[in-house]
Amino acid sequence: MDESNPQAKRRRYSAEEKQAILAAYEQRTTTQKRFCLEKRVSLPTLHSWMRKAGSRESAGEFVELQPRARPGDGLALEIELRDGTVLRIAAGTDPRWLGQLLLMLRCGA
Repeated sequence: MDESNPQAKRRRYSAEEKQAILAAYEQRTTTQKRFCLEKRVSLPTLHSWMRKAGSRESAGEFVELQPRARPGDGLALEIELRDGTVLRIAAGTDPRWLGQLLLMLRCGA
């Protein structure tokens, strides 16, 4: 394999392999990043497969939305966007403001 050629590293998946990975994804108990690491599939590849399969989850801009409950840090929520940007929302944040922020992000404002 030629290390200088990025195309040489690309793995081809059969339709059966894609289906099996997507089925396993539906049952996952980990984050998308962890799942992709375990299955050795890139996050953009997973999103592409989901989009082609018509998954509703792939339609959104958000990758992960996880409640956080670490005592004393004041963090209530962490949102990871597709581009890797992480938004950390403090406990007590006005939900209306948060809703407006999410709407603006979704619309690309």
